[in-house]
Amino acid sequence: MKTRLALAISAVSFSLLSAACVIDTSSSSSGYGDAPTPVPPPSTKASASPVLVEVDTNAKLEADPGAGVGVFAEYAAGGKWHVFWACDTNQTSRDCDYQVKIRPTQGKLANVVDDGGRAIATTGGEISLRRTIGAKNDGVRFDGDPGGIVTLEVTLDGKPDNVLFFFVQDGKLNGGYEGSLTNPIKLQGKTP
Repeated sequence: MKTRLALAISAVSFSLLSAACVIDTSSSSSGYGDAPTPVPPPSTKASASPVLVEVDTNAKLEADPGAGVGVFAEYAAGGKWHVFWACDTNQTSRDCDYQVKIRPTQGKLANVVDDGGRAIATTGGEISLRRTIGAKNDGVRFDGDPGGIVTLEVTLDGKPDNVLFFFVQDGKLNGGYEGSLTNPIKLQGKTP
Protein backbone atom coordinates (compact mmCIF):
# COMPACT_ATOMS: atom_id res chain seq x y z
CA MET A 1 0.00 0.00 0.00
CA LYS A 2 2.86 2.46 0.58
CA THR A 3 3.75 2.22 -3.11
CA ARG A 4 0.22 3.16 -4.18
CA LEU A 5 0.17 6.11 -1.77
CA ALA A 6 3.49 7.42 -3.08
CA LEU A 7 2.26 7.01 -6.67
CA ALA A 8 -1.07 8.59 -5.77
CA ILE A 9 0.57 11.67 -4.35
CA SER A 10 2.87 12.13 -7.32
CA ALA A 11 0.04 11.42 -9.80
CA VAL A 12 -2.25 13.96 -8.15
CA SER A 13 0.51 16.56 -7.97
CA PHE A 14 1.40 15.94 -11.61
CA SER A 15 -2.26 16.08 -12.56
CA LEU A 16 -2.65 19.43 -10.87
CA LEU A 17 0.34 20.84 -12.72
CA SER A 18 -0.76 19.47 -16.06
CA ALA A 19 -4.36 20.71 -15.73
CA ALA A 20 -5.76 17.24 -15.17
CA CYS A 21 -7.47 18.66 -12.12
CA VAL A 22 -9.15 21.94 -13.02
CA ILE A 23 -10.92 24.39 -10.73
CA ASP A 24 -13.65 26.57 -12.21
CA THR A 25 -14.76 29.28 -9.81
CA SER A 26 -16.31 31.56 -12.41
CA SER A 27 -19.86 30.70 -11.33
CA SER A 28 -19.09 30.83 -7.62
CA SER A 29 -21.29 33.24 -5.76
CA SER A 30 -19.04 33.57 -2.74
CA GLY A 31 -17.80 36.99 -1.74
CA TYR A 32 -14.07 37.55 -2.11
CA GLY A 33 -13.95 40.82 -0.13
CA ASP A 34 -13.15 39.02 3.10
CA ALA A 35 -9.75 37.59 3.89
CA PRO A 36 -9.69 33.88 3.05
CA THR A 37 -9.95 31.43 5.90
CA PRO A 38 -7.37 28.68 5.32
CA VAL A 39 -8.14 25.09 6.08
CA PRO A 40 -6.96 24.37 9.61
CA PRO A 41 -3.96 22.06 10.10
CA PRO A 42 -4.87 18.40 10.09
CA SER A 43 -5.70 16.59 13.26
CA THR A 44 -3.59 13.62 14.23
CA LYS A 45 -4.84 10.18 13.29
CA ALA A 46 -5.82 9.61 16.92
CA SER A 47 -8.12 12.65 16.86
CA ALA A 48 -11.83 11.98 17.13
CA SER A 49 -12.70 15.36 15.58
CA PRO A 50 -12.80 15.61 11.80
CA VAL A 51 -11.65 18.91 10.26
CA LEU A 52 -14.54 21.12 9.12
CA VAL A 53 -14.05 22.89 5.79
CA GLU A 54 -16.29 25.19 3.74
CA VAL A 55 -16.85 24.23 0.12
CA ASP A 56 -17.40 27.16 -2.27
CA THR A 57 -20.81 27.28 -3.90
CA ASN A 58 -20.86 26.33 -7.59
CA ALA A 59 -17.09 25.77 -7.92
CA LYS A 60 -16.30 22.84 -10.20
CA LEU A 61 -13.50 20.29 -10.09
CA GLU A 62 -12.40 18.00 -12.90
CA ALA A 63 -10.16 14.98 -12.66
CA ASP A 64 -8.79 13.11 -15.66
CA PRO A 65 -9.98 9.50 -15.34
CA GLY A 66 -7.14 7.12 -14.54
CA ALA A 67 -4.59 9.92 -13.93
CA GLY A 68 -4.52 9.90 -10.11
CA VAL A 69 -6.38 8.93 -6.97
CA GLY A 70 -8.56 11.37 -5.10
CA VAL A 71 -11.99 12.10 -3.68
CA PHE A 72 -13.52 15.36 -4.92
CA ALA A 73 -16.39 17.32 -3.30
CA GLU A 74 -18.50 19.98 -5.02
CA TYR A 75 -21.39 21.99 -3.60
CA ALA A 76 -24.10 23.86 -5.53
CA ALA A 77 -26.68 26.33 -4.26
CA GLY A 78 -29.67 24.83 -2.49
CA GLY A 79 -27.79 21.99 -0.77
CA LYS A 80 -26.84 20.03 -3.91
CA TRP A 81 -23.68 17.94 -3.54
CA HIS A 82 -21.52 15.98 -5.94
CA VAL A 83 -18.83 13.72 -4.49
CA PHE A 84 -16.73 11.74 -6.95
CA TRP A 85 -13.55 9.69 -6.91
CA ALA A 86 -10.79 8.81 -9.34
CA CYS A 87 -8.11 6.13 -9.64
CA ASP A 88 -4.47 6.04 -10.79
CA THR A 89 -4.97 3.07 -13.11
CA ASN A 90 -3.02 4.64 -16.01
CA GLN A 91 0.13 4.70 -13.83
CA THR A 92 -0.33 1.53 -11.77
CA SER A 93 -2.41 -0.76 -14.04
CA ARG A 94 -4.46 -1.49 -10.89
CA ASP A 95 -8.03 -0.74 -9.87
CA CYS A 96 -9.04 1.27 -6.80
CA ASP A 97 -11.45 -0.19 -4.24
CA TYR A 98 -13.33 2.71 -2.61
CA GLN A 99 -15.67 2.49 0.37
CA VAL A 100 -17.55 5.78 0.76
CA LYS A 101 -19.80 6.84 3.64
CA ILE A 102 -21.62 10.17 3.68
CA ARG A 103 -23.92 11.25 6.49
CA PRO A 104 -25.56 14.58 7.33
CA THR A 105 -24.96 16.25 10.67
CA GLN A 106 -28.68 16.95 10.77
CA GLY A 107 -31.59 16.41 8.44
CA LYS A 108 -31.68 13.83 5.68
CA LEU A 109 -30.01 13.22 2.36
CA ALA A 110 -32.42 13.07 -0.56
CA ASN A 111 -32.41 12.46 -4.31
CA VAL A 112 -29.37 10.19 -4.07
CA VAL A 113 -28.15 8.99 -7.47
CA ASP A 114 -24.85 7.76 -8.86
CA ASP A 115 -23.12 9.58 -11.72
CA GLY A 116 -25.00 7.34 -14.15
CA GLY A 117 -28.35 8.61 -12.79
CA ARG A 118 -29.26 5.38 -10.98
CA ALA A 119 -30.99 5.78 -7.62
CA ILE A 120 -29.02 4.76 -4.54
CA ALA A 121 -30.75 3.66 -1.36
CA THR A 122 -29.70 5.21 1.92
CA THR A 123 -29.60 3.38 5.23
CA GLY A 124 -30.48 5.39 8.32
CA GLY A 125 -29.99 8.62 6.38
CA GLU A 126 -26.44 7.63 5.38
CA ILE A 127 -24.98 6.87 1.97
CA SER A 128 -22.76 3.81 2.06
CA LEU A 129 -21.13 2.61 -1.17
CA ARG A 130 -18.38 0.27 -2.19
CA ARG A 131 -17.12 0.76 -5.72
CA THR A 132 -14.12 -0.62 -7.55
CA ILE A 133 -13.02 1.62 -10.39
CA GLY A 134 -10.25 1.72 -12.95
CA ALA A 135 -9.71 4.35 -15.63
CA LYS A 136 -13.20 5.79 -15.17
CA ASN A 137 -14.32 8.17 -12.41
CA ASP A 138 -17.36 7.34 -10.29
CA GLY A 139 -19.46 9.38 -7.91
CA VAL A 140 -22.70 10.23 -6.19
CA ARG A 141 -25.03 13.24 -6.23
CA PHE A 142 -27.42 14.10 -3.44
CA ASP A 143 -29.35 16.90 -1.77
CA GLY A 144 -28.79 17.96 1.83
CA ASP A 145 -29.80 20.95 3.92
CA PRO A 146 -28.66 24.21 2.25
CA GLY A 147 -25.46 25.28 4.02
CA GLY A 148 -25.57 22.04 6.00
CA ILE A 149 -22.68 19.87 7.05
CA VAL A 150 -22.00 16.36 5.77
CA THR A 151 -19.36 13.98 7.06
CA LEU A 152 -17.40 12.15 4.39
CA GLU A 153 -15.46 9.03 5.31
CA VAL A 154 -13.56 7.06 2.68
CA THR A 155 -11.22 4.11 2.52
CA LEU A 156 -9.09 3.27 -0.49
CA ASP A 157 -8.05 -0.38 -0.78
CA GLY A 158 -9.24 -0.83 2.82
CA LYS A 159 -7.10 1.98 4.28
CA PRO A 160 -8.33 5.42 5.37
CA ASP A 161 -4.86 6.98 5.27
CA ASN A 162 -4.50 6.39 1.51
CA VAL A 163 -7.28 8.91 0.74
CA LEU A 164 -6.64 12.37 -0.71
CA PHE A 165 -9.55 14.85 -0.49
CA PHE A 166 -10.04 17.79 -2.85
CA PHE A 167 -12.51 20.71 -2.71
CA VAL A 168 -12.54 24.44 -3.43
CA GLN A 169 -12.49 26.82 -0.47
CA ASP A 170 -12.07 30.58 -0.91
CA GLY A 171 -11.40 30.10 -4.62
CA LYS A 172 -8.41 27.80 -4.01
CA LEU A 173 -7.92 24.07 -4.14
CA ASN A 174 -8.31 22.89 -0.51
CA GLY A 175 -8.28 26.54 0.59
CA GLY A 176 -4.58 26.67 -0.27
CA TYR A 177 -3.71 24.17 2.47
CA GLU A 178 -1.17 21.60 1.22
CA GLY A 179 -0.99 19.08 4.08
CA SER A 180 -3.02 15.97 4.79
CA LEU A 181 -6.61 16.36 5.94
CA THR A 182 -8.50 14.24 8.43
CA ASN A 183 -10.51 11.22 7.36
CA PRO A 184 -13.37 11.50 8.02
CA ILE A 185 -13.72 15.13 7.00
CA LYS A 186 -16.70 17.45 7.53
CA LEU A 187 -17.82 19.51 4.55
CA GLN A 188 -20.11 22.52 4.80
CA GLY A 189 -21.66 24.14 1.78
CA LYS A 190 -20.75 27.81 1.72
CA THR A 191 -23.82 30.01 1.69
CA PRO A 192 -23.54 33.16 -0.44
